[in-house]
Amino acid sequence: MSDCWSSYQCLSDEGFVHLAVNHSMHFVEPDTGAHTQSIEGMWNVIKRGLNGTNHVKGQFDSYMAVYMWKWKNSTAELWMASLLDMIKEVYPPHSKDKRKLKKKEKKGNKVK
Repeated sequence: MSDCWSSYQCLSDEGFVHLAVNHSMHFVEPDTGAHTQSIEGMWNVIKRGLNGTNHVKGQFDSYMAVYMWKWKNSTAELWMASLLDMIKEVYPPHSKDKRKLKKKEKKGNKVK
């Protein structure tokens, strides 16, 4: 959803479902219910989170990625679980370690 700024008109061509609201007429599109309050509120939260920190020019995508990861993993438990999953993806266990796990599972020891 967006306002009627002309740069957004190509979003439908790119395969996005794009609803627009004309703010000069109303803030909520009466036919579709489209509004921009949610995204404007989210941008406000993001800007407040970035305010006062040192920024490197050209790194906004990195700052957004960190913000989105923190938003998705909003508790310490989720942060740790997500971080460990990412580490396992980059550094998979050695095959020797996998054999040890299989032996423990065969002996009846549950591996968490």
